Amino acid sequence: SPSVVLVLKLVATDRVQPATGVVVSDDGLVLVPSAFVNGADEIVVLDGGTDIARNGRPGTVQAHAPDTGMAILSVDGLERPGIRLSQTDDLYADGMHFQAFPPARLIAAGEPPLKVPMQAGESLPYLTGAILDGCGYLSGMTLAIGLQKPVPGHAPLIFDLDVLRESFDSLQISVPSAACVVPPGEAEETDVQLPTSQPDITSTDTAQADEVYQEPAPSPE
Repeated sequence: SPSVVLVLKLVATDRVQPATGVVVSDDGLVLVPSAFVNGADEIVVLDGGTDIARNGRPGTVQAHAPDTGMAILSVDGLERPGIRLSQTDDLYADGMHFQAFPPARLIAAGEPPLKVPMQAGESLPYLTGAILDGCGYLSGMTLAIGLQKPVPGHAPLIFDLDVLRESFDSLQISVPSAACVVPPGEAEETDVQLPTSQPDITSTDTAQADEVYQEPAPSPE
């Protein structure tokens, strides 16, 4: 979905930590976990691509919803559409799927975002991400704290539509809802692909490779 974006937090002068955010308005408001942005000196949202200098948009924390652990970023210059809330409450209905960006070392290796069908009784990857219906409308969010992994392990927290609505009410944000009607055989493709060529951001710090990727020093002219 074009409304699911990669959010980066500066943790050192040359390293950033990734998370998945969701654009909730056309004027650049992005939903992210509060724990991820707390104490952050600099936050950047990628508007496509993996080049921070070219595609990065600065973000500032606008508000927190302490009861649900979510926060809103205001992102200057973000050209992504605000998502719609699904009218389907069942997270395991037909077409429901999970989308999230993988850990930093996999992003640096050119891996695309994950897209996993929602299946009752099956554990999701331990990642913060979005649960979308077949039209790409937001049905829920997951929240993973600490080291994130692209495979099932510890179960992430799952926020359903009721919790999302509570968050938006607390944040004083209005997110419109829409019913998903997909004719048979015409389901919307919601994959987001990262470039398969060598990206501009690489991971060279193996001690932090699961959480943080490091931008290489510029080549001498």
